[in-house]
Amino acid sequence: MGIVNWLQKRGLAGMIPRNAYEQYNKWRRKDSSFSEGDIAQGIFTLRYIMGNPILNQEERTRLNGYIASDFECTTLMDFCLTSLDIEGEIDPSDGNAFFNTAKIINEELDRLGFKVGKDHVNSFVNRWDQQVRTFRS
Repeated sequence: MGIVNWLQKRGLAGMIPRNAYEQYNKWRRKDSSFSEGDIAQGIFTLRYIMGNPILNQEERTRLNGYIASDFECTTLMDFCLTSLDIEGEIDPSDGNAFFNTAKIINEELDRLGFKVGKDHVNSFVNRWDQQVRTFRS
C-alpha cells in the first residue's frame, strides 16, 4: 500500500465508511426489518437534512444537487460516495481520484465486515450522472 492510500484510509476516505457502518449497525439493532436502502437513506436524511451540518458554500451546492434531483441512497456504499462528494468534493467527474477513493471506501467497509457488491460503484456513477450532474451544470 502506498503512502497516499495509507493517508486516505486515515482521513476522509476511511472516516466516512467507519461512521456510516457504525450508524448502520445502530439502525439494525433498533429494528432489523429496515432494508439497507432504508437505513442508508435514513442516515443521509439525519446527517444532511435534519442534522443541518456546517457546510461551506461549495458543499451546500453539492448537497442541494442531491436534494433537488431526489437522489436516493439505496445502499450504504451510496451513502459513503454521496458523503465523499458533498464533504470531500470528489465526484465521478474527477475520474481516477473518485474511483481510487471509492476503492478505499469499499476496502474499509469490507474490513469492517460489510460486503459491498461489485456493481454498487458503477450503479452510483450512472445514477449520479443521470440525476445529480444536471443540477450542477
